[in-house]
Amino acid sequence: MRACDIYPLKLRPIYKETVWGGSWLTKNFGKQLPSSKIGESWELVDRVDAATIIENGYYAEKKLIDVLKKNKNEYLGENFEFDRFGRFPIMLKYIDAAEKLSVQVHPSERYTKLKKLEDSGKNEFWYILNADRSAKIILGLQSKIDIAKFKEKIKKQNSEIEKELNYINIKTGDFFYIPAGLIHAILGGVRIAEIQQNSDLTFRIYDWQRCGLDGKPRKLHITEALETINFKNQTIYKLPKNNSVADCIDYQYKKLLNSRYFKIFEYRIFGKSHFNKRSEKFEIFMIFQGSASLIADDKLYNFNSGETWFLPAQLKTYKIISHKELKFLKITC
Repeated sequence: MRACDIYPLKLRPIYKETVWGGSWLTKNFGKQLPSSKIGESWELVDRVDAATIIENGYYAEKKLIDVLKKNKNEYLGENFEFDRFGRFPIMLKYIDAAEKLSVQVHPSERYTKLKKLEDSGKNEFWYILNADRSAKIILGLQSKIDIAKFKEKIKKQNSEIEKELNYINIKTGDFFYIPAGLIHAILGGVRIAEIQQNSDLTFRIYDWQRCGLDGKPRKLHITEALETINFKNQTIYKLPKNNSVADCIDYQYKKLLNSRYFKIFEYRIFGKSHFNKRSEKFEIFMIFQGSASLIADDKLYNFNSGETWFLPAQLKTYKIISHKELKFLKITC
């Protein structure tokens, strides 16, 4: 293998039209959207029906997963493990919730194995990129509810469900961990960077009695949802804000999440920064503000807001030179 074959990879997004989507990704990231109702930009995905394509360099127009499997140690590190389906285990999205999403819940890994489902469980993380004034999300239930009565309301699709959900005021920069089994929903006027397990299992509990893009009510998953909801714990909310911020000469970073599925950091870079990787693991950058130049192996790459880049495990050192203040999430495992 030639050394030039191992380099930072720019990833091509896949856009998904939704009943609740909008055009924020165009207005703020300059993404060329095929519709004014784009709810999701899949930044990294490895699934049968959707696979990320590389945009730059030697591997341009190749599937990311093919390159990663062909060069596993160089790009992923020697101790990396794919999920039990042989897929890259993390999926990354930008979400533009111009309108509210359904009230939903995701299954655990244990549940998917018990039911022999052909997908992983789904734990996820939300970073609030932008929120309208008075924007809210739903996480969990009110502290005192009658669970038996709540289950009956779900089965009957009684609008009284709405009163028993836990609404949380949010602002830009907030972040949350949504474990499997936690009832949740993104309400209107919210834009999110979502890091999740590689799973497309979503069980809709309640959809506000509205129709989908085809004019018909969207499918609900009442039986599966009731089997999945963790009624013992519906009070997992915002992650603590006391994560220490590491101040360096020209950048700051803090750890937002350290879970068994992924590790997430928030970075702010103000000028010219030199990085020595502490471990031989891949790093993924979701860039959501500013622009910069990346210098790796004496080659120049340009970062822009709204882009996602995959940095190989073999890359030992690199420099980032921000043109304006650069903000991004760094994801690894």
